[in-house]
Amino acid sequence: SRLRRGVPDGFARLAGWLTLGGVGLVIAFFYGLNSTGWSVESQFYQLLNRAVFLTLVLALFWVILRVANDGSPKIWLLGIVALLVFDLFSVNWKNNLTPQPPEWHTRIPAAVAAIKTDAGEQNVFRVYNEFRLYDNYGVPFEIQDIWGASPLRLARYEAFISPPMRIERAWELLNVRYVITWQAELYAPSTIIFSEPAADGTTYVHRLDNPAPRAWLVHRVGKVPPETMIPRLTDPAFDPRALALVESGTPANWTLAVPAESAAESAGVTAFAPNRLSVRVNAAADGLLVLSEMAYPGWRATVDGVPTPITRVDGVLRAVPVSAGAHTVAMVFSPLTFRLGAGISGLALIFLAVGGWFSREKSP
Repeated sequence: SRLRRGVPDGFARLAGWLTLGGVGLVIAFFYGLNSTGWSVESQFYQLLNRAVFLTLVLALFWVILRVANDGSPKIWLLGIVALLVFDLFSVNWKNNLTPQPPEWHTRIPAAVAAIKTDAGEQNVFRVYNEFRLYDNYGVPFEIQDIWGASPLRLARYEAFISPPMRIERAWELLNVRYVITWQAELYAPSTIIFSEPAADGTTYVHRLDNPAPRAWLVHRVGKVPPETMIPRLTDPAFDPRALALVESGTPANWTLAVPAESAAESAGVTAFAPNRLSVRVNAAADGLLVLSEMAYPGWRATVDGVPTPITRVDGVLRAVPVSAGAHTVAMVFSPLTFRLGAGISGLALIFLAVGGWFSREKSP
């Protein structure tokens, strides 16, 4: 479009039309609110509020462009900066989601401090927070909670931790060692290591007396239809240390053997990070190493350095076959989508660099 003093006329015209559109929204939402009654509960109340603010910002943008067209481009730049500052310090400025000051969120909760003191150097375990702490407390304080750090969860995992699954069975399969709750007694044997009065009762921290491990070996596999997976897992007769469940149709890429009753075997996590882990295994017979980790696309496993397929067991967990003897099992999160994205970004940067170089060479 034609330039006048360095600022496109088309921008100003577009801003003007958008401003008129904003005015139209204000009028429409005004009549909507008027027809439903002037109440903050009306859906048109917030819509009208946002439309007025949008129209104001668009109008200011239009004014800035018109002034810039009649003056120096520096006025345009200063106006844009002023508009951004206005926008940043006006949206949600009246909203305060919690009554506590900002520094409250960086202070370690007493319940978390009690867990860290009790756990000591042991850091491979999970916590079940029964709505006594804010949802993502585990992020700043490096605590793994079965709820995760986001309200967004995989549908399969959401079904796994929701009724009809018994919560104590979910604790067992998810390596829960501590429970933060309002209950003084749990269905599973536990010891209270901390309690604190709260506005809605008392907050207790239980340490389970027999917490399940992060990794274990099984030598039997049962196949069940997908719709019966949760009922079978939650059955009190099911023993996840003796049997792993897979969905019908899962390829059997393993060989299993039952060890002698007196045979000793072990599986322990030797290294752990968000995108990798290592497990030292000593199997008395061919079996499956089950890990209390989510079976999610992109995880790759090796056994003694040899790539090995991962099987989803018990609804959401990972498992890899291991033969009798001592092994090192390593898992790394390396999704194809990330590598493709990195490759595409790298090619784009190369094309931009080459294009910029040729443009510079051709410049007079």
